[in-house]
Amino acid sequence: MVHDADPSPAAPQPAQRSPASGWRDPRLWAGVLLVAASGVLGARVLGAADDTVEVWAVVADLGAGDEIGADDLVATPVLLGRADGLDRYVEVTEELPADLTLTRGLGAGELVPRSALGDPTAAGTVQIAVAVDDVRVPSSVGAGSVVDVYLLSGGAATDDGPRLGDRVLEDVTVVASSAEQDFATAGQRKLELAVPAEEAPSFFALLAGSSEPVLSVARQS
Repeated sequence: MVHDADPSPAAPQPAQRSPASGWRDPRLWAGVLLVAASGVLGARVLGAADDTVEVWAVVADLGAGDEIGADDLVATPVLLGRADGLDRYVEVTEELPADLTLTRGLGAGELVPRSALGDPTAAGTVQIAVAVDDVRVPSSVGAGSVVDVYLLSGGAATDDGPRLGDRVLEDVTVVASSAEQDFATAGQRKLELAVPAEEAPSFFALLAGSSEPVLSVARQS
């Protein structure tokens, strides 16, 4: 019995090859641009970090005459390009004297300027006390706050005197603040202010020549 011969095996199909990714492939250029952008961004971040310097800031409100030490200070980074007169502030790399004293008040978080350090008695200020209604004193005002004082009523009738609503004290530091129920009338706050010595006589003259003056305090931010 004759068997049919096995059929010849089918010829192998040529392998399909994916076209090679050449320099014209947009995916290649997209990857190159991504890597380049990442490198530029990283360089800018590192460069910005190099452009900062640390200066001292106070951690809480402090008043004129207060002595400050390490516990009162915190290092704060400042961008060199954005700092306005950076040499006016005290850098953390400087050695601080043991008896640093403020000549004016500083608010919490405020950078420590060199001009605020020294002997407060040489700054030409005197301390005066005023009574202000509680409702006319911001609750945040305390020792170390820098405030302006305004005259709301009781001003002198003369044309050369301050008018109602005028600011009669500017940029003065609160040395102490307390709610004294037995001071003048209930609901008033006694504020002790560090006032430039040359301004104190005119302020006292204003109070003496006024009929029941009403003062208001505005805290500077």
